Amino acid sequence: MKPAWLVVLGCFIGVSVSIAPAYLTVLGLFLKPMSDELGLSRTELSMMPSIMALVAALLSPFVGALIDRWGSGRVAGIAVLLLPVGLFGHSMIEASLFLLVFLSLFMGVAAAIACPLPYVSALPQWFERNLGLAIALSMSGIGFGQIILPKVTAFLIESVGWREAWAMLAGLILLIGVLNIVFLFRDNPEFQARKKADRLGERDMVLPGVSLGQAVRTPMFWLLAASVSLVAQVGVGAMIHIVPMLTDRGIDPIQAANAIALIGAGSLIGRLLTGVALDRLSVSLVGGVVFSTQAIAMLILWSGMDGLAPYIAVFFVGLAVGAETDIMPFFIRRKFGTRQFGKIFGSVYGIFSLGPVLGPLLMGSAFDLFGSYTFILLVFSGFSLLAAIFITVAGTMKLQGPTSLDADVGADQDLRST
Repeated sequence: MKPAWLVVLGCFIGVSVSIAPAYLTVLGLFLKPMSDELGLSRTELSMMPSIMALVAALLSPFVGALIDRWGSGRVAGIAVLLLPVGLFGHSMIEASLFLLVFLSLFMGVAAAIACPLPYVSALPQWFERNLGLAIALSMSGIGFGQIILPKVTAFLIESVGWREAWAMLAGLILLIGVLNIVFLFRDNPEFQARKKADRLGERDMVLPGVSLGQAVRTPMFWLLAASVSLVAQVGVGAMIHIVPMLTDRGIDPIQAANAIALIGAGSLIGRLLTGVALDRLSVSLVGGVVFSTQAIAMLILWSGMDGLAPYIAVFFVGLAVGAETDIMPFFIRRKFGTRQFGKIFGSVYGIFSLGPVLGPLLMGSAFDLFGSYTFILLVFSGFSLLAAIFITVAGTMKLQGPTSLDADVGADQDLRST
């Protein structure tokens, strides 16, 4: 197997044990036993991922800068250590608000690093022609982890108890992460050499692309960031509230819970299809179509149609949620180049990460205020349509003047591994 595809395998494994599968997906399994033993409400325990997400969003731009400075491999190595420490900390938690906040803040730092950011940032070093496919295959590791880790965690909780389950989960994540960093995941050494030469001012070795400062002064940057953040806001909000939304309509709780699996299936399919499509079609067309499906999904849920309609809507939500994590790095590589890819990706990722903080809160607040989800679903349909328009417009734009990449994208042909 070529080194570049081994790195894709390393990315797949890395994101499969990242913050979303290894923490957010399994946290719900721990809420009831932790609440019962510690005497804490589920609301108090549920504030932990919200604090974590906010801290991670604020730190993501700095993580991107570290990736540009140190390389993806070193930053991923830090993630491999930090996340298990945070998971193990849950096994020792006591009924203390101070400890909950402290652990949440620590998990926020871990989440900013132990996310797809360092892994996906390595792919533009290895790929040009098949970059979309490489991103899609790598990011499908999240779906794989979300299938496997909850089953492992549920078995551990039932077998040894919740505290021991946290500790054993931490050990498993540490083992997988270390083996992955040692044997599979790595930076492209030729790319890193050019990166170092670029920092030292050797202009003949300059990497194609623009700085973060130049990127943020373009409408493209803000349209991309707003687009993916809106999609995440709507998608995560719907994901958290879909079960109570459906049960409010008289749907059996077990059938409503199955809707979560449809989101996961849609997300996995969305990632794979989007990655393949990006290598062949324009990012405007791919992003505009996929994000529009989320607007349609919100309208279906708003309409109150029954039968298969709500399940089709949930699947469409998953398609969009899976697509945005493919589109971000692909768009940045194509439009802004590789010179400060980490900084630009980290900054967009930070804005994107605000969506999961706001989405569930907006849906919950709207329900408490109006007594139903009807109003917020209509608003979220508008948000999704805006996201589709933003990514369509952004994809048609080009950098102007001396920063244009039109002549530079092909300058790194010697870095292509496939």
